[in-house]
Amino acid sequence: MGLQASCPSCASPVQFDVATSLVTVCSACSTLVGRGDGALENYGKVADLVETRTPLKIGLTGKYKGVKYVITGRTQIQHSAGGIWDEWYVAFRDGKRWGWLAEAQGNLYLTFPRELKGEHSIPSIEELQIEDEVLIPGLGTMTVAEIGESTVISAEGEMPYIPKPGESVLFADLSGAGRKFATLDYSDGGLEVFNGVETTFEKLGIADAVRDREVELQVVGGVKVSCPSCAGPLELQAPDQSQRVACQYCGAMNECDNGNLRFLEKLGQKGIKPVIPLGTTGKLKGEDFGWKEDREYQVIGFMQKKTVYDGTSYYWYEYLLYRRRSPYVWLMHSEGHWSLGQPVPSGEVIAGPRHAKHDGKSFSIYERSKPEVTMVLGEFYWMVEVGEKSQSIDYISPPYTLSKETVTLGEDENGKKQREVNYTYSKYMPIDTVEEAFGIKELRRPTSVAPSQPYPWTGIYKSFAGLWGLAFLATMLLFVLLSAGTSQAFKKRFTLQPNQSAVQFSDPIKLKGWKNIHVNCTAPKWLHVSGEFFDEKSGKVHEFAVENGRGIYMSALPGGDYTMKFKAEWETPSTPSPTFTLTVEQGVMSWGRFIFVLVILAIIPIFVAMHHFTFSVRRWQESDYSPYAGE
Repeated sequence: MGLQASCPSCASPVQFDVATSLVTVCSACSTLVGRGDGALENYGKVADLVETRTPLKIGLTGKYKGVKYVITGRTQIQHSAGGIWDEWYVAFRDGKRWGWLAEAQGNLYLTFPRELKGEHSIPSIEELQIEDEVLIPGLGTMTVAEIGESTVISAEGEMPYIPKPGESVLFADLSGAGRKFATLDYSDGGLEVFNGVETTFEKLGIADAVRDREVELQVVGGVKVSCPSCAGPLELQAPDQSQRVACQYCGAMNECDNGNLRFLEKLGQKGIKPVIPLGTTGKLKGEDFGWKEDREYQVIGFMQKKTVYDGTSYYWYEYLLYRRRSPYVWLMHSEGHWSLGQPVPSGEVIAGPRHAKHDGKSFSIYERSKPEVTMVLGEFYWMVEVGEKSQSIDYISPPYTLSKETVTLGEDENGKKQREVNYTYSKYMPIDTVEEAFGIKELRRPTSVAPSQPYPWTGIYKSFAGLWGLAFLATMLLFVLLSAGTSQAFKKRFTLQPNQSAVQFSDPIKLKGWKNIHVNCTAPKWLHVSGEFFDEKSGKVHEFAVENGRGIYMSALPGGDYTMKFKAEWETPSTPSPTFTLTVEQGVMSWGRFIFVLVILAIIPIFVAMHHFTFSVRRWQESDYSPYAGE
């Protein structure tokens, strides 16, 4: 049974349901009520909660890794660069263990406090840099993904610590392999470590409850508002997460505060319209992107970006796709090419100056650039601005691209730049797939080769490899069958005198029909035999010529009796010929013909391989890191 008492501020009833919670928020007056020495203490008031359309709520129960838990409270935290996220407090085993469940940009992170025992080498916030590798005792090495500053703005329910609304906190988020996640909290000049994982509602055992909660709150659809500048109708799909909304009618940039828009500036954008209109819903096949199921996404944002190289500007377009309870994804479009990008934790990536690894694949650097935002329309989950710049590195392993983007979010209270590094894992999408998914027709066809575009005819290699395999098996079978039927029709040794160099006649030879003929001559020295088979029945002649050691094949002749006549030539006609043997066999395997067939079969894949090579050269022609640069 929990502790029941009266709020020290308004005397309304308050209750502590978890024995180990330190504070609770009075639902009547929003006072932070803490357990004191025998009495409740007033820690001040918190601001009203910001509506975030979250499907979570206090009292929701679930099970994680077989252990039951209950959500007891939450704080709302604002990033210094804008954006508010909810952090829920999860009590396991009646508060004997506490977890922190954070919602941010469609991602869920469950962390637990970790006590640092003894000496450690974790740097101070002043020493820490983006992408530093930090060794956390008991956890191993993790990568710094973000260094930032946040402020608690509101709270509700029971919590295991005393929040301090309005106080800034310096923090660093770390990422590790296997979706591991950790936060270094540098509150009050100290250091606290929270470690855990990126997770899902399914893994938390509350997926069904979340769906029911969304229907209850009617948050499955958009929110209709009007542009403060032109009064144009806008439907916001993520009003609780969007920080900026650029009006598609007048181009005004508006600040978004939980669906309430405030005009910021006119962007003066003209002439560019997204080929996939804002609000379009597309269905993407799970098998194409490694998902267990097909997913529907809605286009809520559109931006144009550029990068400048040798004085020339290169432009491309990015569509922000939104799906409730899922991380945002990007649909990117450049010169008729499309790809879909998904965020990946930096701890899942090993990135070097020229190569990177992710998801078991090796990537090669394609370009370094400084992208700049030149136009925006629709909703965005950060405070996007025209002119916003970042630093980017693209690595490729067709059909995939791994992009690393480093952004500066501002400066903290000590003047140190707050930075964040994001990785995007993109897969090339054929135009037909884009058209089918979003119901768009007659998209522009590309004329160039994209960095991540896969060679479209690699299947030919497998097909011809299979064909070669079948040809080989057929040849082996034929060899076995023919070898079993090999017969010797004639064999005789000769030594010719000079006066015998004229035409010689053999005894009658009986040849079988439908079997090839192999004539061979063996001699210790050079000797040439030219002759013919005379069909005694039809009178037809079939010629042949053979040198010592070089047998020849003849096509099958009609079965019957033949006479072989021949003339031999050798190096010194005035002396007797070297002793030689003439052999006539039937049903002998011809490897030369087999090799000829394989060569013919290889012509098409050889041409495909040559085209594949030129395709790869074209892919790299815009890169400063081309492996074909010396060719």
